[in-house]
Amino acid sequence: MRFQFVDVLNVCQDCKLLKFSEGSEKAPCEQVCPQTAINVIPEGQGKVGFTGMGYKTIDREKCLGLDKCWRCAEICEDQFASGISFDPIEKKAQICTRCGGDPTCVKACPEPLALQWVPVGRNGRFFAQHPPAFAELLYRKMYNVRRTL
Repeated sequence: MRFQFVDVLNVCQDCKLLKFSEGSEKAPCEQVCPQTAINVIPEGQGKVGFTGMGYKTIDREKCLGLDKCWRCAEICEDQFASGISFDPIEKKAQICTRCGGDPTCVKACPEPLALQWVPVGRNGRFFAQHPPAFAELLYRKMYNVRRTL
């Protein structure tokens, strides 16, 4: 997510519905997708360095996109702070696949410990702060002032 002088990563929290109460073990975004474009690539499958290790990916051929659907982002944003973004050119949903458990962004970052790879806990239905609130907090910590618009 772009924010004035601060970039905040939007990463899927890998949440899942609870079978006993919600009738499915799929992720909410996966459950509401009418085209079944959101898939979880099982551990041990996928392309090394791109997908796999139990993380989600979006089949861009099946995705209806921002203009015709966008249900996945709506449910994610309402409940889990939106780990789904869209490609501004194709207007299709996209999600960080964490490069199949070996994120290139972490390796490429020149600042030590600015980005860290910590595998997400399964069924992690928690979100401490919404991205705009978190970005505001980072801005205040970095510049020691509140952001003015």
